Amino acid sequence: MPTAVAETQILAPAEVKSKQREELRTSVEETVTDKKRKQRKIKKSQSVKSAEKELKRQKLERKAGGKKVKTKKDAISAVSDEVKQGITLAKKSSEKVNSNFFSKLQDSINQEATNEGKPKKKKNFAKVKSYNKFG
Repeated sequence: MPTAVAETQILAPAEVKSKQREELRTSVEETVTDKKRKQRKIKKSQSVKSAEKELKRQKLERKAGGKKVKTKKDAISAVSDEVKQGITLAKKSSEKVNSNFFSKLQDSINQEATNEGKPKKKKNFAKVKSYNKFG
């Protein structure tokens, strides 16, 4: 004889089956209370959806740097505009660096060209005798 028996084996099938909260009715059979309950349920789901949309919009605005945004596409375009501006600034700064480098290079080449016309002085180095054990 088993000491532990599942509750579903003891109960009748009608008792095991979960009960419905209310009977199903057509829209013609609904009472005023039923209609109001249904409307409240619809309005609550709408308010939850609108609150979620508002949160998403606020997140998108934060990502877009505080600009007003209606859709995700607008947020992406705002962020991409900032990225494009950053790229153009980087290009401009690199052009300045490159132009500075090449202008200095050109100046040094010009100085070397003017110095080539003049005879160079030869430097006399005294020979130093090394005192190694081996040499």
